[in-house]
Amino acid sequence: FNWSAYYERVSHVEAQLVLPEKQEFLQALTHLLVDYLPIKAGQPAHVLEMGCGVGLLGRSLRAEYAAANLTGLEYSDVVLKVANGDNAYDTLLHRSRVRLDDPEWLAQIDMLLLQPRIEAYESRVSLLGEMLRQEKRPVIMLVFDGDCNDRGEIENLLMAGEHTISWALSEQVLVIDALSKAQTLQ
Repeated sequence: FNWSAYYERVSHVEAQLVLPEKQEFLQALTHLLVDYLPIKAGQPAHVLEMGCGVGLLGRSLRAEYAAANLTGLEYSDVVLKVANGDNAYDTLLHRSRVRLDDPEWLAQIDMLLLQPRIEAYESRVSLLGEMLRQEKRPVIMLVFDGDCNDRGEIENLLMAGEHTISWALSEQVLVIDALSKAQTLQ
């Protein structure tokens, strides 16, 4: 059986078929991302999406905020190939090519989005712990779904430090150490 061909076909179908409730969540998440993006004078914000999959969020964010510099990280070469077909991301990388403990590379990122599906490959808790140790770190958002089993560990990690956290979208998205534009304007 050719698993690579199978995953490529499944990924193409996922890229084309978006259930209405998933589309609503994508739109709400996109608006939330734009609301929390740190704006730098004259420069587009750089967003790193870990676990970008076939690029559904990348396409949605590109439509809403065309100037963003989007980098997608994924673990599957097949899925990266499908995501690359839409040109939603400025850069697509295999996770093995990126070191999140590299302060120079991290300094370029304004927002990090950790999707739930990366849990299958590596611990979001350890990734988050590494990010929180960095001197200059981006706004961090974690997306949760019904299959996530790391929520308690993440909450414990955050309680150990002095982090401001806020839940959004019916507690499906956790935002760490960031103020929304609405909050900063008050």
